[in-house]
Amino acid sequence: MIKVLWIVNTIFPEVNEYLNNNKSFKTSGGWLIASADELMSSGGIELSIINVSPRVKRLSFVKGDKIHYYVLPFHKNYKDYYSDMKEVNRLSTPDIVHIHGTEMPFGRAWIDACPINNVVVSIQGLISVISQYYFAGLSYWEILSNITLRDILRTTILGERKDFIKRGEIEKDVLKRVKHIVGRTSFDHAHCLAINPDLNYHFCNESLRREIYGGVWRYDKCKPHSIFLSQASYPIKGLHLVLKALPLIKRHFPDVTIRVAGGDITRMDSLEWKLRQSGYGKIIRELIKKNKLEDTIIFTGPLDSAQMKNEYLNANLFICPSSIENSSNSVCEAQILGVPTLASYVGGLPDLIPNEDCGILYRYDDIEMLAFKVCQLFDKSPQFDNSEMIDLAKKRHNVEANNRQLISIYRTVLESKK
Repeated sequence: MIKVLWIVNTIFPEVNEYLNNNKSFKTSGGWLIASADELMSSGGIELSIINVSPRVKRLSFVKGDKIHYYVLPFHKNYKDYYSDMKEVNRLSTPDIVHIHGTEMPFGRAWIDACPINNVVVSIQGLISVISQYYFAGLSYWEILSNITLRDILRTTILGERKDFIKRGEIEKDVLKRVKHIVGRTSFDHAHCLAINPDLNYHFCNESLRREIYGGVWRYDKCKPHSIFLSQASYPIKGLHLVLKALPLIKRHFPDVTIRVAGGDITRMDSLEWKLRQSGYGKIIRELIKKNKLEDTIIFTGPLDSAQMKNEYLNANLFICPSSIENSSNSVCEAQILGVPTLASYVGGLPDLIPNEDCGILYRYDDIEMLAFKVCQLFDKSPQFDNSEMIDLAKKRHNVEANNRQLISIYRTVLESKK
């Protein structure tokens, strides 16, 4: 039996019930929760998980159906986690500690407070790299001229980038000190080894949230000339770049529509929402107004996994216009459903799209090329053959194979300790 301890930035459903007086929660699960379920079903693993929540005042223990949870109170200073991390180490006596994500302060706290020869760190995004591309082509004038009251009271786009830079320093410190990392793209491999050339790099693909598996996109079932974006709340996700390309697209497809997952960041229909508007929300609002796109763009509101799946299948085209990504789960979800996909040539995305049967790539800030590729895909989509794309994604996100690989990595790390 291998005793594994995960440190994550996701509140698991059983912890959510504990924090909310045993009220049952409908949850989409997420890829991390699905991975934990698969790990437990494989046998030979005893899994504990560290969650952090401001809703507890002291270290709390939650006994789940199969998983044990240690819920820590939230602290602003990562050093304040030290005593709780030491106590969890004493109580759980883990053989393997798996930190999911490099930028979390509580992950760094474990590395400071506890032994690290059994630690493996999974790369999700790379915050230190993301900070370099945070403005995503926005000029200083666009940022400064759209500062809102909410920005003044909280933080601006400039301040958000400073926060990413600060968290990136935590990330670099973590990567310089650990011996084992888990990655999945040539992008994260290159950047991690640039920070620490002595790292042991272990390749492992990630599985997707379970609700996404099954279902196939068909042109005759989608809404023609519709585009779906899965995120748009901050600059690196690139909504402003798509809006700048839309006037060019509308010359050829005047009925084009865009659906964006998540809340309406441009909302201004009450005093409360006016006060909550961010600088980036204002930039998006001004672009919509300038280009007369009010009837073109729809914010869907929060979506669960089933609703996200419907959005993918109903769209004529999925776009990932990010200025930087490691391996976008949204691209992977679109591919496994067979949705025509257009993505920026950044980070690890070229690894996900090896040829034009699996998606189209373009330079993220080339507005004209973005518009051109959208029009091309609209024209070609009635004859789009998504079989190779689906086969590629099914192989990459095979739950059983990825779980076997993860357990193999754990065993390799254990062997290296001897």
